[in-house]
Amino acid sequence: MSNDSTDPRDPAPESPNPDSPSAHSEEEMLRNVTECDGYTPHPLEYWVNLDDRQLRAVELIVQGLDDSKVARILDISRMTLWRWKTFNEDYRRALAEARAHVRATATDRYQGLLIRATDTLGKFLDAPEPNHQFRAAQIVLCMAGSFRPVPLEKWPQGIPSFAQPMLPEKMG
Repeated sequence: MSNDSTDPRDPAPESPNPDSPSAHSEEEMLRNVTECDGYTPHPLEYWVNLDDRQLRAVELIVQGLDDSKVARILDISRMTLWRWKTFNEDYRRALAEARAHVRATATDRYQGLLIRATDTLGKFLDAPEPNHQFRAAQIVLCMAGSFRPVPLEKWPQGIPSFAQPMLPEKMG
């Protein structure tokens, strides 16, 4: 019997999931990271003082690559990257600004997802199945302590017009 034949009782080999990290070589992952839309710096004074490698390092770091990978992509030593992060004030300011931008973008995206998740929970609260209602209520109650309303006096320009209809009569 040939080794090429397959036993019908053997399970079919699983095809790799194209989205799983193990399905891609490190080179492919690095190429994907280096080609994706990253943070585009603003032409502020300290950005102008950085060379192309430093600008690229900022972009790669805010995309989540560790220092070893950034150094390998840019063909620099990790020590060079450390020096930029430690002693180069322009680089440090640019990196801090890029991180703040990424954090703000993530916060905006999270808020959008939070609205969608809340809508979904609301639908489950009205679901005909009692176990779905109970689980949704349980989730909402567990999360209730996480949300603290901003006091009205801390709103910079008063109550926004879109919130007026939602306020009780005595507040609006």
